[in-house]
Amino acid sequence: MRFFVDSINESSLILGRNENTDIPVGSVFTLIGKTRLNDRTTWTSTDLGAVATVSLTLVIVHWYQREIDNVPGGHTAGLAVSGTGLDLLSEHLDRLADDESLYLAAA
Repeated sequence: MRFFVDSINESSLILGRNENTDIPVGSVFTLIGKTRLNDRTTWTSTDLGAVATVSLTLVIVHWYQREIDNVPGGHTAGLAVSGTGLDLLSEHLDRLADDESLYLAAA
């Protein structure tokens, strides 16, 4: 399961978009991965793999101004997490090139 990270807001919510698989509350994200956009016309990208390990447990999913029990596949959401690695995620976001993006991965 992968959640593509756009930003972290002032309330420490991780904002981004899910792939096609639901991510339930209680899931543990164990790594930060990176992708690079190859072509803006076809939106193809290359997975550059893991850049750091984390242990972030999904506690609350904020979705359209309400709290739900999973991140629906293919949707945007705000994730409240507990654990270690949020500061590391923020550091990696600050260093991204314009053609790169980050994701959190959970088993």
